[in-house]
Amino acid sequence: MDKNKVKFGLKNVHYAKLTIGEDGTPSYAAPKPWPGAVSLGLDAEGDATPFYADDTAYYVSVANNGYSGDYESAIIPDDFREEIMGEVKDASGVQIEDASVQPEPFALLFEFEGDKNAIRHVLYNCKMTRPSVEGETTEDSKEPKTETGTITASPLTLPEPITIGTGETAKTISTIVKGKTTADTTSEAYTGWYDAVHLPGVQNPNITGQPSGVSVAAGATATFSVTAESTDGGALSYQWQKSTGGAAFADISGATTASYQTSATVAGDNGTLYRCLVTNTKDGLSVTAATVAAMLTVAG
Repeated sequence: MDKNKVKFGLKNVHYAKLTIGEDGTPSYAAPKPWPGAVSLGLDAEGDATPFYADDTAYYVSVANNGYSGDYESAIIPDDFREEIMGEVKDASGVQIEDASVQPEPFALLFEFEGDKNAIRHVLYNCKMTRPSVEGETTEDSKEPKTETGTITASPLTLPEPITIGTGETAKTISTIVKGKTTADTTSEAYTGWYDAVHLPGVQNPNITGQPSGVSVAAGATATFSVTAESTDGGALSYQWQKSTGGAAFADISGATTASYQTSATVAGDNGTLYRCLVTNTKDGLSVTAATVAAMLTVAG
């Protein structure tokens, strides 16, 4: 890719829930879009500590404690409030804020426009505070009110140190804070930026065959399939999900192979959406990508 000279704008904000396993292994859900980006301002955190000798600052160490600042958007998605902020919907569909719940960590993905190519970023280990509740009466003109949360992006400790690069440029790292695309970024990594959270040392799963919609008669079963490959020698795993009536996708218990067969269908299953989360795991790191959603049509 060509090198940028300037950057501007903010768009394509996504988030991906981060889960840390008992052994310290980080894994991410497939990124979800966060539309309505207005502004993002994050300050670098970390102090410089000088060591004085020979009447001068002989050595200066600089700590990298991540970033902190505000993200302003048109509105915070309900899915984010549930998955990350811990809010829950009751039987009436009312979203309830639970004061006892701590927010979950997540990765924040976004991009700045450049004069040649968009510069895509990921912050690996974020937490966000609750936004304030604001509003005002409507006057002669309608000015939308935005929602703002304070984001803290902390270093993420890897389960094992990994080596990036070769020869004289090789470097071993054990914590990561942020990643961004450059003129040297491969087309696969660039185009797949929002399919799965990019982690150094492990490649996104390559989904070579998407599930297709299936039409069956009531009482018959339906089968959905996905084909995928690992391009770095990692191990692939699968988790099928479904969404009924516009609800959020939820895991299907036991549906952990490359194909999924439903039970005998009924008329009420018509319009149900199915997708598969494909995870590539290598050296204790996992990245997950979601397939497209395929619809089940039940006739009769």
